[in-house]
Amino acid sequence: MKPVATGAELLGGRLVADDAIRLNEVSTVTRDYDDVNPYVYRPPVSPHLAAGEARHPVRFDTASDVFSRLTGVADAVAVEGRRMAYLAG
Repeated sequence: MKPVATGAELLGGRLVADDAIRLNEVSTVTRDYDDVNPYVYRPPVSPHLAAGEARHPVRFDTASDVFSRLTGVADAVAVEGRRMAYLAG
């Protein structure tokens, strides 16, 4: 799971991060993109800056809900990010 991605690109009319796509491709349980990367922003800047610019802040409860869905279908979930890492523990 990559809760927040920046530096994303439009692919098929949708904003996506290449590393989140690859993460989903190598996972044993493939999920919808939104479950792998619930927050994605276009500017290649720090997530808090990108979220502020987009006026779409990252909400812990949303990321936590996504994590809960993933743990319901997988034996283990790797979560990228220092602040979110303890969710996987």
